Amino acid sequence: MSEPKKRKSVIKKTMERLYNIAQFESIRISVSIEEEIEWVSQSERKLKTKNWTTLLLADFDATVDKVFKNQKAVEAKILHKKPGDNTYKPYTNEEIDVYKEELDLD
Repeated sequence: MSEPKKRKSVIKKTMERLYNIAQFESIRISVSIEEEIEWVSQSERKLKTKNWTTLLLADFDATVDKVFKNQKAVEAKILHKKPGDNTYKPYTNEEIDVYKEELDLD
């Protein structure tokens, strides 16, 4: 019996976010990956894609930390607008913790 044929795919993923750090001042952070994978089954392909997503999220988090430290913007408040609200407000520590939990960044 012959082995299942290995296939190749190219995974391209980008994560980008715009941080408003002051009125009329923002920083756009973008992290991308492009990788070729080999797979035999759809489940193997999904697993490899999921692993690259995990790596992209970790890389994005590390990049954000590095950018803010290098830009000496550690004290800067990252602002956001909630739906229906026209004013920018800083994220609370609780909102940041919820965001990290949702993305499993800890």
